[in-house]
Amino acid sequence: MCVRQGWGKAAMAHMDLRLPQKAVEQEEQGMALLDPKFQRNRFAKLVHLTECHYAADRPEQAVDSAGQALDLWQAVNCPRWAVRLGRFRDHVA
Repeated sequence: MCVRQGWGKAAMAHMDLRLPQKAVEQEEQGMALLDPKFQRNRFAKLVHLTECHYAADRPEQAVDSAGQALDLWQAVNCPRWAVRLGRFRDHVA
C-alpha cells in the first residue's frame, strides 16, 4: 500500500470511529502528498475532506473543500463521490 492510500484509509477509519477532527488531519496530510495530476483522486479526497470538516463542525472549511471539489467535477468521471458531494449539498441547503 502506498503512503497516499494509507492516509486516506486512516481518514476513513477515523470517520468510522466518529473522530472527524483526526480524520481532517489525516486527509489533509494525504492531500499534501497527492500529485496534482491525479485529478480523480484529488476530487475523491476533497469530497471526503468536505465530509470530515462538516462532521467536525467546521462548515466554512467544508464549503471551501466542496467548492474545490466542484472545480474538478467536470474534469473527472466519479459518480460515487459526486453522489456523496450531493448529499453534503442536501445537508447544508
